[in-house]
Amino acid sequence: MRQFNKFKGTKGWISTWERVIRFRDMIQEIAKKRATILTFWCKYGLAATREAYGVSRPTLYRWQAKLKETKGKLEGLNKGSTAPKTKRRRIIPLIVQNFIIHERQYDPTLSKDKLAVLLKRDGVASYSASTVGRMLGDLKKQGKLG
Repeated sequence: MRQFNKFKGTKGWISTWERVIRFRDMIQEIAKKRATILTFWCKYGLAATREAYGVSRPTLYRWQAKLKETKGKLEGLNKGSTAPKTKRRRIIPLIVQNFIIHERQYDPTLSKDKLAVLLKRDGVASYSASTVGRMLGDLKKQGKLG
């Protein structure tokens, strides 16, 4: 079946369509609100903006810098990720790691519950079964356990 495009041959149609998609999908409501606040700030000044919106001066400058960085595109004012750049990694003490590997070599069917009891009984460390289970998973990912 042939498709009919009524905009065929219209100059600038594709770039206009791309802008429509960008504005429809990529600009969040928070970005629109921030842009409104920035224009209010430029028009009425800092004191009025603080009173009307409760936004601090450094925040306004940060938003302005983001807008300048993205060459005026409102997507720059979208909320970014708040996830930490470096996440905490679980560190297994060497003595516990060696104990778990040694016990698992002796009996590969030892569960996390039994290992937790053995760790406590031998005085190596006192961990819950779920913590020992996470340690077992980490050691398997590292290739230290089979």
